[in-house]
Amino acid sequence: ALERVGAKVTQVTSDLNKPLAFEITADVAGGGRLGARGKGVPAAAAFQGHVEAAGVPVALFQALFARHANVKVRAGQLALAGELSVGGETKTRRGKAARLVYTGAAALENVAIQDGAGAPVVEWKSLSTKSLNLSLAPNLARIDELRWTGPRGRLEIEAGGATNLGRLFPAGDATSAPVPARKPAPVPREDGPEPAVGAESERPIRITCAN
Repeated sequence: ALERVGAKVTQVTSDLNKPLAFEITADVAGGGRLGARGKGVPAAAAFQGHVEAAGVPVALFQALFARHANVKVRAGQLALAGELSVGGETKTRRGKAARLVYTGAAALENVAIQDGAGAPVVEWKSLSTKSLNLSLAPNLARIDELRWTGPRGRLEIEAGGATNLGRLFPAGDATSAPVPARKPAPVPREDGPEPAVGAESERPIRITCAN
């Protein structure tokens, strides 16, 4: 839920097909702050502008994590700062129509994740990038460089070979099953289809870890 919402609208007109300039700020219940400024077209449900988020609790996304793994977010904050386009004639960097496109920085800070029994699994000080390119419909994410600071994890291996990490995923989930070897995917042509999540032609993601 949002608290202490503030809004300022300019270029007001009765024509809903014309853009309105606005600025919005709000506190997030439980901690954190959101802000957005730009222009929107009410008739097209379209927005284009700059968005920021700071100190937003990652625990707000617990339901999303629980759909894929038996984990609990004990701590962590989300931060964003970049350009957002929604609806209208929003396009990806390759010119394809998209429902939403975000380009900018993102960080998950002071994160601690537990398993279903409450035992620690992994934690870190910061997982951040200055080059996140995210789109919805098509669902794609590209990151040129990802920096991981202060990672710590816990791995348990039982006599039968099972691990605590394997128990995080529901039985039958593709994530918990062994992944068969396969040939590397061909590099897409410049005029070919969009690359897979986290990849771009001849520009692999680079991960930097630091204590």
